Amino acid sequence: MKKIIILSFFCIAFFCQEATAQSWYKAAGLRLGYPNSLTYKQFISENGAVEVTLGTRGFSTVRTLNAAVAYQIHNTLLEDSFGSFRWYYGAGVGLTTYSFKNNFIGTEGGASFSIQGYLGVDYTFKDAPINISLDWVPAYLLNGFGSGFEANSSSLGVRYIF
Repeated sequence: MKKIIILSFFCIAFFCQEATAQSWYKAAGLRLGYPNSLTYKQFISENGAVEVTLGTRGFSTVRTLNAAVAYQIHNTLLEDSFGSFRWYYGAGVGLTTYSFKNNFIGTEGGASFSIQGYLGVDYTFKDAPINISLDWVPAYLLNGFGSGFEANSSSLGVRYIF
């Protein structure tokens, strides 16, 4: 009988613990910045998430379309009664298609593949299904227009949590 009481106590203590993992599993929304994108992020482990983005950017003579997928590792900075503040880092790959329209040489286009790094912070509200993020995404373009290192991609993301 004594063993059953001790075993019951440990089982109750184990199952009554509060979880400290991320407060959400998947979310979708917008990333506003360079480029403006649609985003979908889903956690595949306690701290690991996969993010997929599809974006576009336009200037007077240039139009780009970007697609990327990244793996990100999230770490808690602060949790309080209002929500959780985390930082994350990761890596991914991207594809950018581009087209130029120039009065002197006509229309040109092509595609660039890239390897990307991610460094950012995010905040999730406790009482609202909203996640806000701010990140920097440096990339190394492997080919095409502007091949080489590029550090001008950053964005403010707003996602709805499912």
